[in-house]
Amino acid sequence: MGHIDPYGLFQPTTALVTRRSLLVKVPPPARSWPTPAQLRAARGALGLSLPDVARLTGLGLNTLKRAEQSGLAVVTPANADRIVSTLHGLGVTFLDDDGAGPGLRFKAD
Repeated sequence: MGHIDPYGLFQPTTALVTRRSLLVKVPPPARSWPTPAQLRAARGALGLSLPDVARLTGLGLNTLKRAEQSGLAVVTPANADRIVSTLHGLGVTFLDDDGAGPGLRFKAD
């Protein structure tokens, strides 16, 4: 079982590993969420205010403020998916740290 993440990749919810007839539950791999700075930069690149993002995502201002201050780990996975997929749908691609730091790519109109 699993789900498709905002980047179109399958993310397993859990995995079972068999070893000499023992079933061991293995947690899903660590997820690479955008950093708070990436979230703020994405919003800025789109020219959106926090209330604009709240309206587009259907989430509360406090939820978005927490995500931009402390990261997506402090909000529910469903809300994190909603934020990332909304920004992705508006043309933002989040880039993982490649040694030079995390970033984003903005698809202009």
